[in-house]
Amino acid sequence: MNKQPTIGRDDTQVIPRRRSGSRANRWIMFGIIGIVVLFTLLPMIKAWQSVGAFEREAREAGFTMREGVSLVVEEKITNPTYLRGYETVEIHQGADADIAIATASAMLDGRYAGSVSFLGKELTILPGAVIEGDLNLAAAKSVILRGEVQGEIIGNVGRVFQPQTADPAANEEPDDL
Repeated sequence: MNKQPTIGRDDTQVIPRRRSGSRANRWIMFGIIGIVVLFTLLPMIKAWQSVGAFEREAREAGFTMREGVSLVVEEKITNPTYLRGYETVEIHQGADADIAIATASAMLDGRYAGSVSFLGKELTILPGAVIEGDLNLAAAKSVILRGEVQGEIIGNVGRVFQPQTADPAANEEPDDL
């Protein structure tokens, strides 16, 4: 017969609890999480500051503001206008005044008598579009230039794409970018 030992009330056995991690490991984990959050939020904060400064400059210059998720402007813009599209901005008839655009992607068509300022990811100037004033790029990852800019291209841009033409001199990139 197998007799199992019984433990009485006075014979309690204490089993030590194991810790799953030390305090140092927790601090390391919190530090890593903090660094990841910091490096994720810092570029976003800088982007928000850039957009805020761009918008403030346009408002102080007396620009009228239009905003939406995807803005499509069918009529010619006649007053200085700041266009803020959360995704895209399309302007089909050009502008008789200065315009400022803040969006991820913008397409310009028509004739622009004043200057065009842009802050965003991609700006496309369609064939036949003409900007008589300057093209001011606060920030742009790329500019697709199929139309014409008669003024200067000023600012910060990653790449300018121009289609190839039959005239070799027209295919040269500007030196000042």
